[in-house]
Amino acid sequence: MGKTVLLKIAKRKAQLKGICVVDSTVLSSLSPNGDIIAGLLHTEGWQENMWAWLSGHSKISSIGVKGPSFQERQAQGKEILKLALRGRLRRQPVLLLLDEAMHYDVASFGAVLQESLRLIRDNQPLAVIMAGTPSLDGVLKKAGAIFAGNCEKKHINQVSTEEARKALRDPFTKAKPGIKVADDALELMVSWAGNYPYFIQLVGAAVWDALKASRQAKVDLALVEKAGEPLREARTGYYQEIYGDIMEAKLLKCASQTIAFMEEAGSRRLMPEQIVSKLADANSDIDEDKAGDVFEQLLDTDLICFGKRAEVQAAIPSFFTYFKARRTASKG
Repeated sequence: MGKTVLLKIAKRKAQLKGICVVDSTVLSSLSPNGDIIAGLLHTEGWQENMWAWLSGHSKISSIGVKGPSFQERQAQGKEILKLALRGRLRRQPVLLLLDEAMHYDVASFGAVLQESLRLIRDNQPLAVIMAGTPSLDGVLKKAGAIFAGNCEKKHINQVSTEEARKALRDPFTKAKPGIKVADDALELMVSWAGNYPYFIQLVGAAVWDALKASRQAKVDLALVEKAGEPLREARTGYYQEIYGDIMEAKLLKCASQTIAFMEEAGSRRLMPEQIVSKLADANSDIDEDKAGDVFEQLLDTDLICFGKRAEVQAAIPSFFTYFKARRTASKG
């Protein structure tokens, strides 16, 4: 089941309980017109009073008719968020659904998380559900989400082999009536997924579609093999998106260098500062600070991620093969 479906279920169940649900897929600023604040303000009577306050507040500036500075807009946005969220909580419980959170503006995202954490600690009736790709892990760190470091064994970009087996097997065996999954079929599914959360979904969906088309009551090796072609197409499409993001950010050279650094190190995993130092040494136009920025961007594009001991590893190991092949083809 995909994250969008799960979010819709959470929204429906919360609304049935009288909870105010505010959902957002874009957070570029803490503007009163944005999804979060506009959703919190949407209530009869109170909305008009708040908008009147916002109208006056927006005129406060140290630079006159040119309007508020960036720093003032940030401060105002945080104050507006605080007032809107606390005001709504005085009226009813609130659920914030933050989808595609890996693309949020980091400063605004940090303000939402920090204010939400304060309210939750004060036992206010607030819940927050975040969803995104594995690169959300890095965004949470940059947003200053202090709770992230306190979560035991929190690695949203990693799934163990046993967890992958369970995720791929259980939807079939727990269906009504239960569907048997052959051991060799399951192992092939696990190998295709590569312990990557999104690919686990792709593999499961492809095999499920093949099962429905075959009308058989068991997932065997032959059935899984039939799902191979559409799955390869879907996976390649995802690789193309990641490669396109890296190319758009003008990081193909640095990405290629980073892959080479990691492969040269082999089983001796490199730490972030080692990658940063190597990037600075390999590029005359990049100093340590710039190399640090490049490293953060490579995290955001889903090229690399952190391991359990903060070591750098491939976010999707199989993507390295695709990346190198495409780079070679583009140079040939």
